[in-house]
Amino acid sequence: MTRPINATTALIGAAALLLAACQKPEPTDDGFGISSAAPASALPTEASSATPASALPEIALIPQAFRGHWDADEEGCQTGDKAPLRISEGSLDYWEDSSEARTLKIISPTHIKIAADDYGEETSDMKPGDTTLKGHSIWDLTLLDNGDTLKDVSKDGSIILRIRCKPPSADDPAAQ
Repeated sequence: MTRPINATTALIGAAALLLAACQKPEPTDDGFGISSAAPASALPTEASSATPASALPEIALIPQAFRGHWDADEEGCQTGDKAPLRISEGSLDYWEDSSEARTLKIISPTHIKIAADDYGEETSDMKPGDTTLKGHSIWDLTLLDNGDTLKDVSKDGSIILRIRCKPPSADDPAAQ
């Protein structure tokens, strides 16, 4: 024998479903130990002069295959005004900004992710050579075309393709 559902039972059931739907999703991890559940205030946003240098994480070493000068096309390689990116063993330099690699995750020999500290250009109230910590970023880089093309996927999913810039040859007048 089944009992008819009264209004009170239906209301309690609906309230339970609403509460379940409003619960926070399980936190996800970006692969670098930064949880999606961590409040923004939990992540460092400014460099502290009180932090001793020995307490800062070491710079991660970016694999040789990814290092070099990259830009949107050959013209950009010559002028540096399209989408310049210079990758060294521990940093990524672009426009007037720079990112220091702190953590490196090798997905495959041609795909890496880098957690980095981002530094910006000087401002009027700074001494020459000073930079300021602007924030943190995740670089998602993949080599294509036998290492001649670099695919850079940003956090929002947009993609920048860059080519590897060739060093000027010795007989090139521009190299003189």
